[in-house]
Amino acid sequence: MDAILEVPMGVVIEGLAFDAETRTELLGMKTGKATALSPIYELMVAREAGEWDVVARHAKKLNLSLPFVNRAYNEAVSWAHQMSATAPSEEQ
Repeated sequence: MDAILEVPMGVVIEGLAFDAETRTELLGMKTGKATALSPIYELMVAREAGEWDVVARHAKKLNLSLPFVNRAYNEAVSWAHQMSATAPSEEQ
């Protein structure tokens, strides 16, 4: 999300309705700290990079089908684009 929106992950997290534990998990993953959400984060990073063997390995560990992974990724990208299109401009 941070790369798509071109803002630091901390800013993205603060703008979303996450509880403190989820915020900590997401920020920890960005710094490389292993968290409960790390397997999902690693799967999405591999998907974004087109590392298909890594995607398949992580999906299998998480018991997720590749069509589901691709659909979830595409929906996340679409959501991020919608959010960036409706975000107030810094120039205002």
